[in-house]
Amino acid sequence: MRLAVLLLAACSGSNLGSKLDTAESVPSGTTGDADADADADADTDADTDADADVDTDTDTDTSLPLRSLILSEVCDDVGGAELSWVELYNAGTTAIDLGDYSLRVYRDGGVEADEIVLPASGLSPGDVWVVASEGHEADFRDTWGTDADQYGPVRLDGDDTVVLFDGAYTVDAYGEVGEAAGAPWDYTDATAARAADVRMGQSIWQESEWTLTAGNSAGSPGRHPADATSTPGTTVTTDPSEAVVMISEVVDHADEASIKYVELYNAGDDPVMLSGWVLRRYSNGGVSPGEVGLTGVIEAGGTFLVVGSSGADAFRAAYGLDADQTSGTINGNGNDTYELVSPLGPVDIYGVIGEDGLGTAWDYTDAVATRLARSDAPEPVWSARSWSVTAGAGAASPGIHPADPGPGGTTSTPTTPAGPGTLLITEVVDHADVSSIKFVELYNPGPDVADLSRWAIDRYSNGGVSPTTVGLSPVLVGARETWVIADSRGDEEFLVEYGFDADQYSGTINGNGNDVYVLTLDGADMDTYGEVGVDGVGTAWEYTDRVARRELAVTIPRVVWSAGEWRIIDGAADATPGER
Repeated sequence: MRLAVLLLAACSGSNLGSKLDTAESVPSGTTGDADADADADADTDADTDADADVDTDTDTDTSLPLRSLILSEVCDDVGGAELSWVELYNAGTTAIDLGDYSLRVYRDGGVEADEIVLPASGLSPGDVWVVASEGHEADFRDTWGTDADQYGPVRLDGDDTVVLFDGAYTVDAYGEVGEAAGAPWDYTDATAARAADVRMGQSIWQESEWTLTAGNSAGSPGRHPADATSTPGTTVTTDPSEAVVMISEVVDHADEASIKYVELYNAGDDPVMLSGWVLRRYSNGGVSPGEVGLTGVIEAGGTFLVVGSSGADAFRAAYGLDADQTSGTINGNGNDTYELVSPLGPVDIYGVIGEDGLGTAWDYTDAVATRLARSDAPEPVWSARSWSVTAGAGAASPGIHPADPGPGGTTSTPTTPAGPGTLLITEVVDHADVSSIKFVELYNPGPDVADLSRWAIDRYSNGGVSPTTVGLSPVLVGARETWVIADSRGDEEFLVEYGFDADQYSGTINGNGNDVYVLTLDGADMDTYGEVGVDGVGTAWEYTDRVARRELAVTIPRVVWSAGEWRIIDGAADATPGER
């Protein structure tokens, strides 16, 4: 509805008079003089006591609730998607009845307003209320993964002023009534966010209290920075240079095709406001990504789940929890790359931009790609060493990162002693081109942490039956993590070839293609590559100048070597130390 500003005072004055008339009461059976005296007494009381009471309340209680409902974000639609919205925040200490307030939008420098009446609903301290453009509910839902609290005639164009009213009184304002485009508060194709420390509304717009960021992806409807954590008193990180957020799981569900999701993990010590962060998906080897503007907060040591919107219901049914955000952009089919981008630029990545993932080391078709717990920092260039890819859906653990010691999670620093866990040999290499590079890869299929101090590797040379033993380093290996032991005589060559050091070096790891490796636990044989007492030359397990790799489906160690569990690959190009 259109309202003329000049009419507001008249309307409010009329209402005030009506309230005073209603408050006056005339006792029955009194004379006209009595009526006059009563009116005079009533007027005197109203002028004296009532005014004093109002002044007292204003100084102590009333003004803070009146001004503690503030505008916290204002967003113009971007790219014609009609995603404009206004966010309100209760910065006070008591609940607020929204029914006492209204929003008015003054368009293009005009002095008449569209009014949006807020519903009679209580807004608790620290809560927000989002009003978005009506008629575009689906666009808002697809972008932000949730509904706005209310839809109305918002449709902001960047030069529209938004004013919050309590009756006839201005409580807070973004912009200046009568001023149009080009003003300092112009938010065309941008999001204006209120500083987290603002606790009281301003009837005149204050530039110092607002930050303008281009694009709607900078917004965070439903979460104001001052209320960014469920733990009162905790500092929320809004500076992306201080954040340690990374991709921790990427899933293309093997059994339910609609379930696809990306899990983020906060390895830092403080909650992080994701406003301004973007998750990009590069499809089928392309270089032009689709984007998801992230919104909300990721707690310290916590995860944040972004789920494909078409599979949100199936995700809930499969795992018993809701996504933190949904988007149609999250639709990776195993060959797509995901990149996490902060307001400062690319932060972390799964896959390789411009490369179709099918058949690569990071192919996650019908599989679960899990960040290893030892990878404690984001990497803008994908590293196979930081990831484990497991076929099927059984390894998926949305909401639980291996580094997170929460319920169901594992951690590299447990509060109770770790058991021996389970280990198996997954790769044996005698490098075809660099003779000093020889290594054995071990893998923990989970779900428990493995204490390597109880494990060892025996090497039987040239058909011998008396092994040389190397004890493993006294460290813990988390679920779905690898441990690579390489020949110490080729440590420099290993680093040059693969770009990182092996987890452990030993001169005992010197197999020349005919040597047997046996993995032992407390001295007992647990897993074997080759046949003890047999020279491997000419056998099915000979790995001279080759790569021997365990099939991904194998998760149980085997004392007797089985040819069906292994692939023997000529050359060295297919060696993938640290990747499973």
